Amino acid sequence: MESEYKLSTDVLIGAPLQSTAKKRMKQLSSMLSDLDVVREAHLPEVRSLTQGIDGHLVLFVVVDDETDVSPIGRIVKTRLKKILGFREKLDVQIVTPDFDHLETVRQADCIIGWRD
Repeated sequence: MESEYKLSTDVLIGAPLQSTAKKRMKQLSSMLSDLDVVREAHLPEVRSLTQGIDGHLVLFVVVDDETDVSPIGRIVKTRLKKILGFREKLDVQIVTPDFDHLETVRQADCIIGWRD
């Protein structure tokens, strides 16, 4: 489930061309709701400008601290296996508030959840 490439200036991050089903959005929100260190989550489409990869959805999960990245990543990936269909694929990026592209992700306006 790891992203196929590292995020850089060679990608576009924006709202998905096809809207995500409300049921799926609720599933993702519920999946993350009991994880206290998760501050926010977004589901934009990411499109590579140089690799010729079609746009695909990436679940960005923002956690409090760098030490939370790995454990939350494992939890999210395990839970996603229960939600996603056999042929479905969803890349996951667990990031901290200082992630370089977080403001761009937020501006895509594809929020799954937010916690103050």
